[in-house]
Order: sequence, then structure tokens, then C-alpha cells
Amino acid sequence: MQRYVRQEVLIGPRGQRKLERSTAVIIGLGALGSVSAELLARAGVNLLLIDRDIVERSNLQRQLYTEDDVGWPKAERLAARLTAVNPDITIHAHATDFSSRNAAELLPEKTTIALDCADNLPTRFLLNERCLDARIPWVHAACVGWEGEVKLFRPGKACYHCLFREASGLGTCDTIGVLNAASAMTASLQVAETIRSLLGLAAEEPPLYRLNARGVELLSLNAGKRKDCAACAGGRPYLSGKGGAAKLCGRDIWQLRLPSVDLGRIARKLSALGEVRQSESALIFRQKGVEFTLFRDGRVLVRAPSESRARTLCAKYLA
Repeated sequence: MQRYVRQEVLIGPRGQRKLERSTAVIIGLGALGSVSAELLARAGVNLLLIDRDIVERSNLQRQLYTEDDVGWPKAERLAARLTAVNPDITIHAHATDFSSRNAAELLPEKTTIALDCADNLPTRFLLNERCLDARIPWVHAACVGWEGEVKLFRPGKACYHCLFREASGLGTCDTIGVLNAASAMTASLQVAETIRSLLGLAAEEPPLYRLNARGVELLSLNAGKRKDCAACAGGRPYLSGKGGAAKLCGRDIWQLRLPSVDLGRIARKLSALGEVRQSESALIFRQKGVEFTLFRDGRVLVRAPSESRARTLCAKYLA
């Protein structure tokens, strides 16, 4: 029996062909991104997966990973898992940071749609600016505690900055926590909005959806364009942003960047000092009190209590 037969009953063969000809770029592969990616893969949508992070045990409560994935790049492991789920679609994985340096490369003007599953505001504002420039539709999603929010942004309509000048009111998962059912509900709503957009069924001015899994509530809020929006007026502070160290969400892990790396050479050097594991895109090093992941693109994720300590460890082992 054909893979998509139950779905075709609902959207028709023409609708299914639209999905199979589409590619969704997913930024962030955690609780939202991994679930959204799985749903889209099963629906027949091609994927480009982007995440700078590695899998940790604390992710397993709500993300599409297993114990065997711990310590490895999320993008690499999720791509392998989803290829097994649906080998008929095309999946590309980028274990990299979505930044002002590569935004245009990862999101070219021909991009069908993008999904925001990031865990930080700078990435969302950067995505908003790139999608404004390239006129790419994208679907924002965020979830903490029992609550989630989803919004489809269409070219020429309200943008993310129109709605959120600074921060969303949801808080953060490291201070509030997150229920896996709430993130799954949010991801499902995000995929529903994505598929509606791909099929040409989206609202002219899509609403902002707010859901609460505790009381099983779903609110639909008007979200119109703001006349004084700096992003709509052409402001691009994030696309022209500065680099530097960044602390990853909720943990003592710092992201630093090296000018260039040779994973093979560094693996040989570090193997005499501690445990080394290597994949195609990353190297993991562990020694008593020291743990870091080095990516082929030069990024380093260092576990440390402060940025200065992270830089000290990086200089000691990777100089």
C-alpha cells in the first residue's frame, strides 16, 4: 500500500505532490524541531536540518533521540533517524550555528518555507530579518512549562518584530521547565500551519496561536502589521550582528569559535590525553573535569562555569 494513501484521501494527489516538491528548513532540533521534523518527514516533505547543539540526557524527556545519541550533534543523528523513517525524501543536515555569516546560504531566496524551533531570541530576530529580505514564509513556535505559541509569518504581512519587540512572555525552559506533551502539541500545531501554507490554505493574515496544555486551551489572537516596525522599515541589526561566545540555553555550555580545524590531527593529539570519539562532523573529548565537542566548521562547545574558564580550556587543549 502506498505510504501516503491516508493523507491523500484528505488533501488529494495534487496536494501530496505539493508536499513532496517542497523543502522545509528547520532551525533548532530540540523538543519542537525534532518532533516537527518527524511529522514533516512522514508527510513527505523534504528537509534541511540546522542545529549547533549536541544531544544531552536531559533532552531525552521530550526530544526524538535515544541514549545512543547522547554527546553527538543533533543534526547528524536526527537526519539518520528520519532517513530510516522515510528514505523517499531528501534530507540535508548542517551541524552548525545559524548566524549572520551563513543565513543567506542556508536560506536562499528559493526556500519553500522555514520553521523556527530555536531556543533563543537572537536567532529568531535573525531568521525574521533574513525571511523579510528573501520573502520566505516561516512558522514560529515556542514552548515552556504548559504553554506554547505558534505563528505563520507571510511575506508582506506582519513580521516577528511587529509582534515581539524584545522578548516573548513565555519565559525560558531552564527557569520554568517544560512538559513534553506541551512541546508535542506545539510542534503539531506548527506542522499544521506549515502544511496549510504549503497547500495554499493559510489565512491571509495568520493569527498568533497560544495554547495551554494544563487547561487544554487554544487562543487565536489577531496579529497585524505594525506601522512603526523597524524590521519592516529595513532595519537589519541581527544580519549585521557581531560574533563572540554564546551560552547555550539552560546549561553551563559555551560556544566558542576557532579559525580553522583539522579534526583528524586534533583527534590524534587528544587521544593521548583522554577519551576521544569522532564522527563525520564532530569530535568529542572527555577527560576528568574537561568535556568539549569540536565541530568541523570550527565551533567548540565547552562545558565550563564561565566564559573565561571555557576560553582557558579551549586554549589549553586546542591551541
